[in-house]
Amino acid sequence: MSNAITHEIEIAADHAEGEQFAEWLSTRGHTAYVGNTTASLVDGEPNVGGDSILNSLWDEYCNG
Repeated sequence: MSNAITHEIEIAADHAEGEQFAEWLSTRGHTAYVGNTTASLVDGEPNVGGDSILNSLWDEYCNG
């Protein structure tokens, strides 16, 4: 059994690499999809602040 923390992530519809990012997140156990709005949400909460979960995952995606 894995102890990894996973999240439900809705990626903004206007995100340039939204589909690719969602696929990458899904391969890491997250539930990820491109939404219908310009908001990005993590577990139903807006993505705010430079230290947000989504920003950390994006950095990992870009640098991976």
